[in-house]
Amino acid sequence: MIISRRSLKWVIGLLVALIIAHYAVAFFFPWSPINCRHEDVDIMTGRLRFIRYLMFCRIRESIKDSPLSKVLPADFVSTANPEWHRVNTFSPGVHYSPHYIFHSAIYQIHTLADIWETWEKCGFPEDLRRQTALHLLALWQHSGSDSLVDGYIDGLYDLNRQQILTSLPALHMPLVETNGSQVVRTVFFPNGQPMDRIQGYVNPSGEFIRHGVWERWRSDGTRWSVLYENDKRLP
Repeated sequence: MIISRRSLKWVIGLLVALIIAHYAVAFFFPWSPINCRHEDVDIMTGRLRFIRYLMFCRIRESIKDSPLSKVLPADFVSTANPEWHRVNTFSPGVHYSPHYIFHSAIYQIHTLADIWETWEKCGFPEDLRRQTALHLLALWQHSGSDSLVDGYIDGLYDLNRQQILTSLPALHMPLVETNGSQVVRTVFFPNGQPMDRIQGYVNPSGEFIRHGVWERWRSDGTRWSVLYENDKRLP
C-alpha cells in the first residue's frame, strides 16, 4: 500500500497536534490525572510509593524502601498497615508540586540518613538509626503532618556525643499516659525537652479524640496552647 505525500503530511500533522495538545492540556491543567506522577509516603513504615497517570489511567505503580524503612525490622515493615499520604505531584513542564501536609517527608528522610552517615564515621551504635527512624515515624503519626520533624532533626544537630548516647535511647516517642479515661500523648525534642502534648480520650471506635489542652513548645522553651472539647477547638 502506497501512502501519498499529502496523506503522509496529514498523518504527521495529526501526530504533532496530538503531542502538542497532550502537553498543552497538562500545562493548563497541571497535576491532573491527564498526565502526572505522584510520590507518596507510608507514615507507618517510611516506604515510598510512586504512581504514574496518563489520560486518567494509572499506568504504573511501584513501592520502594526508603533509607528509613531499610533500617527497621523486616517483620515490622511487612506486617504494618500502611497509611499513605501524598508528598509530591509533578506534571510535564511544571517543576513544582502542590504543598501537601507531608510535603517535606522525603526530604526529611534523606536528611536523617545524612545524619546517620555522619554518626557512622564517628563510631556511634547502629541501633541509633533504628531509634531515630522510629522517632520520626512517631512524630508523623502524632501530628498527622510533617510539621514536627524539622524541629526534631534540628535538635539532633545540637546534641553532643554524650546526649546522643544517653538521651536518644531513653526517649519514649510518643509517651502515652492514662488517668481513667483521659489519655495524654507527648513527643519530645532529641534532648528530652517536650515538643508537643495533647490531652484527649479514645472513643469506642478506637479513635483518639482531642479533649483538653494541646500544648506545643519551641526549641527555646517558649510555649503556646489551645483548648479542645470533643475534637473541636474552643475560642
